Amino acid sequence: MNQSKAFHALKKKEAISALFKSTAKISRKNLWVRYILVKQETIVPLGVVLAISKKQGNAVRRNRLKRIIRASLFEAVKKLCKNEKKSDYSFHLAISCNDGFEKLSFNDRVMQFDSLLNELIKRAEN
Repeated sequence: MNQSKAFHALKKKEAISALFKSTAKISRKNLWVRYILVKQETIVPLGVVLAISKKQGNAVRRNRLKRIIRASLFEAVKKLCKNEKKSDYSFHLAISCNDGFEKLSFNDRVMQFDSLLNELIKRAEN
């Protein structure tokens, strides 16, 4: 599974604005996710927007943070697909984090995303 098939970037203005108007949130210690449940319209079940504030630092640091988030999310999705916990649902996610996320080990980051994805699936099934 390559990274482009695990999730895709949301680019439509309507989808992004609907996502940020959503009140559904899940948070962890260093990570926040806003989400909406959408109809299964694509093969790729996750549409992702990374929201990194300018308070996080200069452009180099913000882009590094985005790469870290993408890599961690990819590993968590790959792990989820291996366990066959696939969902019939599709989600749009807006992901944001604080400085502490960058300092975590890679495995801790993946575990945070793994627990977030499992919670999303639980909420969708209820």
